[in-house]
Parts: sequence; C-alpha cells; structure tokens
Amino acid sequence: MKHSRIPMLLSAFACPGAGQFMQKRWLAGTVYGAGFIIGFCWFMVRALKIIIDFYRIAFDSDFIAETPNILGMFPPLAIALLFYFANLFDVHFAQLHASRIENEEKMVIETSSKNPNCN
Repeated sequence: MKHSRIPMLLSAFACPGAGQFMQKRWLAGTVYGAGFIIGFCWFMVRALKIIIDFYRIAFDSDFIAETPNILGMFPPLAIALLFYFANLFDVHFAQLHASRIENEEKMVIETSSKNPNCN
C-alpha cells in the first residue's frame, strides 16, 4: 500500500470515519463517524433551539422566556471537534504505520533476494 493522502482527505472533508473505512478499519470508522455525527447533531439541536428562542423573544410579544443559554452549545461542539481531530490523527498515524510495515517487508524481500543462502 503506497502512502496515500486519500484516507486523510476523506476523513477531513467527507465525514470523520470515512478514511478508516477506506483503510478497512471498520470499528474505528464506526466509532469516529458515530461520535462525530452524534456530537454535531446534538450541537445543531441546541443551536437551533437558541435561535428559535431568540426569534420568539424578538417577534412574539406574548412570549416570556429566560435568556437562552448560549453556553449550552459548547459541550456538544467540543465533543464533535474532539472526535473530528482524533479521527484525523488516527487515520494519519494508521497510514504511517501501514507504510512503515510495507517498507520493512519490502526490505526483507530485497535482502532475501540478494542473499538466497540466508534463511
């Protein structure tokens, strides 16, 4: 396997976990993909609730509500970002590890082909 940037690009731009799926690392891809999607959806639900509350405060004179808790958006955002960046590091280091193993195997094959008496 040649050192390819495609898994890294898939994980960065398509969806976290896609690079792990390309590397045939199904469990890691599922964990990173599901973790990111859950964190991101949780963030979006909180953000939309805050936006709706602000619009209701602004346009509905009968609506009485507390000021929406903007700080409540940050824990799900932090979780989504944690999974995103952990995914990028994981796919990068897995690709480096696979390249290192391939280079070692290639070296063993070259060494054994140069010296056929060595077993």
